[in-house]
Amino acid sequence: FTWRMPTIYYIWNLLPNGKSILALYWLTSAVFLGSIFMTVKKLTNSKLAAVSTALILPYLAANLVYPTSFLFMEWWSLFALTLGICAYVYKKWLPAAFFLLLAALVREIAIFPIIFMFSASIITKSQRLFFTVIIFLFLSAYSLHTYSVGKIAPPNNQETSPVSRIHLPDKQSTLTMTSFSMQFYPLVKYRIPQIFILISVGGFMYLFFKNKPLFKKSLFFYLAFLPQLLIFPLITTSLYNDYWGILFMPLLVASLPLALENI
Repeated sequence: FTWRMPTIYYIWNLLPNGKSILALYWLTSAVFLGSIFMTVKKLTNSKLAAVSTALILPYLAANLVYPTSFLFMEWWSLFALTLGICAYVYKKWLPAAFFLLLAALVREIAIFPIIFMFSASIITKSQRLFFTVIIFLFLSAYSLHTYSVGKIAPPNNQETSPVSRIHLPDKQSTLTMTSFSMQFYPLVKYRIPQIFILISVGGFMYLFFKNKPLFKKSLFFYLAFLPQLLIFPLITTSLYNDYWGILFMPLLVASLPLALENI
């Protein structure tokens, strides 16, 4: 369970050298920002989309002082997840399925939001087969990964089962996750990440009770990051898992202007 899937390394191996990985990272970051803008624009309007995009810039800028951050596979999973959501809201089903699946194949814990999306599709009775296929393909690939690991892992290898990682929420590791890459935001020492979380969750609840049409349109965007916020504190194993925050905090920050629509 503790062996990472090799997807991103196969992708990097197609590039000529290490500097190309960094160049691809910044190019993909630009595409990521564009996909955020297009997603929020589709859900609300171009002005709020511009605000959402601008709010993420400090998060990305922190990589300028953390020069190896681009090697965290969470970034690459986030980029794929966001492209998948963007394609989904525009009803481009094939690229949406490709990028959502890629997100989970790059970093397996990205399967959590997809499982929640599948659950929502059952409740809303829409796109159930779409998410079923993605989850089936992921489980097939992960089974192959598990089989391959079993062939090369030493006999005394102590693998950690998924169930053994479940525990009560750990406050300190949760704080480090939500604070990762947030140093360029103003008032960060006053727990601004936690304030962002309260605003985002509050906006989600506001849309649920006051703006059902927008809630329905934006549900799958919220499901791209809220499941991680709920689940990661229950399975994180170390303060050094702070980089897990990459998988949900940028999208959470981008969601802040959503509740402003039609208030």
